[in-house]
Amino acid sequence: MRTRIRCLREPAPTSSSKERAAQLIARLPRVAAAFRSTVRSTRNASQADLVKAGKRYADWFLRNGTTTIEAKSGYGLTLEDELKHSARHQATE
Repeated sequence: MRTRIRCLREPAPTSSSKERAAQLIARLPRVAAAFRSTVRSTRNASQADLVKAGKRYADWFLRNGTTTIEAKSGYGLTLEDELKHSARHQATE
């Protein structure tokens, strides 16, 4: 199973603040769906899958010149899932 990392880019600010606010509000359902999908994928991934994905992304970052990587949790939303993610971060170091 591949664990995905999503990056939601903001559109370039080329409009008025009211138009910009309307654009952001229109995106909320898509952002919420992406968050739910990430939570579901992360919860369903095995420890080995999470470590493998973490190492794959760390290798990619390092090959592209990244010198510092910050790992965060929070997608598990339960103590059990957060402990699994914490162990993954330690195994990836």
